Amino acid sequence: MINKKIMTCYTFPILGELAKALFDYSGLLALKDVDDDYPVDERTKKTIQTKIRRLAAESSQLEDNLDEVLSLFIHLLMEYFEDDKLITLAGNTITDFYLQYKDLVREDGACIPKKEVIKWLLCSKIPTRLSTSIHKYSLMYWMRQFSRQLPSAADWWLPRITSDEIVWPLTLAFDWFYEGFELPQTHIHNPLYGDKEKEDDRLKQDLQNSIRWRTGRGLPSWGGLVQNIKTVIEHHPFDSPVNKFSSEDSEVILAVFFVARFSTAVFKDIQKHFGNDFLRDVLRFTRKQDYRLKKLHAGFEDKILRVLSRNALGFHPSDLDVFYASATEQLWDEYRNEIMMGWQLNYDASIESLTRSNIRSLCSDIGSVTLAAYYAEYKHNVAQFYPPDFLRLFHDGLELKDKQCEVEELQLFKEDLVRCNLDDRLAWLSDWSFAVYHYRRDEHQTAYKYFKSAFNSAKYAAGRSQYLLVNQYIESCAKNDDLKGFKKGIGWANYLGVEVRWYRGFEYLESHEEKVRATFETMKRANYLIL
Repeated sequence: MINKKIMTCYTFPILGELAKALFDYSGLLALKDVDDDYPVDERTKKTIQTKIRRLAAESSQLEDNLDEVLSLFIHLLMEYFEDDKLITLAGNTITDFYLQYKDLVREDGACIPKKEVIKWLLCSKIPTRLSTSIHKYSLMYWMRQFSRQLPSAADWWLPRITSDEIVWPLTLAFDWFYEGFELPQTHIHNPLYGDKEKEDDRLKQDLQNSIRWRTGRGLPSWGGLVQNIKTVIEHHPFDSPVNKFSSEDSEVILAVFFVARFSTAVFKDIQKHFGNDFLRDVLRFTRKQDYRLKKLHAGFEDKILRVLSRNALGFHPSDLDVFYASATEQLWDEYRNEIMMGWQLNYDASIESLTRSNIRSLCSDIGSVTLAAYYAEYKHNVAQFYPPDFLRLFHDGLELKDKQCEVEELQLFKEDLVRCNLDDRLAWLSDWSFAVYHYRRDEHQTAYKYFKSAFNSAKYAAGRSQYLLVNQYIESCAKNDDLKGFKKGIGWANYLGVEVRWYRGFEYLESHEEKVRATFETMKRANYLIL
């Protein structure tokens, strides 16, 4: 969930916060109303929370810790879903999200309050990128086979806002589920409803819970929701006279409820922190991009089906999964190439100069999905959140860092930041300038203090500006015999894909630890005249 305590930090959310949000929104670690055989107990919950805290600490094994936490999430899903395609779809979508997030952290600066960072991402980037992954992998793993069993409304996983109320996805999931029974809701959950002598207390509680969850008055734990649904199936078995679902639908039912529960938690959090108007804007953009991507992938699917019809006798059923995966990847590669060529044809296009006629032309060249994403990023440019003096002081700070200067100039820059109320946003740049000044004077102990502060403040804020800083922090740790900080810097560099001086030169060494130690000893002695 979005934490109020961190919303005023001037950075992207850190990986540990994203991992915690992933588990929170899923409800997998919540233990209320769960059965005794639920795969998560207090001990398992504490173990996972410890691993999330370790990820948040961002040690030298940052990528390994991230992979471990995501693997734990997927393994918990595997307790409920046996279909490999569902698990792979979920795993690849989550992996895509984290890879794209890494690109954002690596390339885009975010010296704005974290709350504004989240708003900016929700308005401009997340809807397109997340919808793209879902549609791409749904086609790649031929999820169309499940489409007849899903809710009929294409946007069932998104809230619906009217003038009177918000209908959450979990409500839509329950309504869809109830349509599969020839019974009222009361008797679906409590077959003995109204018979006070025979009514079971557990079933009465299940009914009360379902009413509360369906009406949006609370969010169930995932285990509690599964227990509730499975109890319904136990009392009204598949293919019984009152149950229209078949046993083949069991995983689809759970998948619908998992997505609905996750989506409801996400959008309720957005509403809580940003209000209904903002939620409405995000949903409008998400629906439009989802519709455009659906049309795009329908065209991809037509191409795949035409190939299949021409080669109907040439495919063994076991080869179809491989074919769909490779064909989807190939179509996406071709589409990306077309988009790149379209941009080259329109390299001088700008939103300000677009007219109705050249919008059609640009849309034809780069596609409606890309054009809409381009416009959203223009409309919600991160620069709109910067105070008036931010860009001037940002560029002044970079120039100051790179030139030979006196300490008085650095102090004046720092005072200028304070005067313009930008000392919190650009403290890393001031600290970096002081660090470089002391490094050039071989005052490595003093430089280390500033490098450390700059590195910790810049990681999720400085974007591509931090490439050199990461190397300088790592070197400063070595010169001050801080092996722990050195390893932490190596871990962050490896995560971002930043090449570390000397580290790559020790590729012949077998273990990561050996390479770290060799680089550590080398950097203790190395000095660079130009920083």
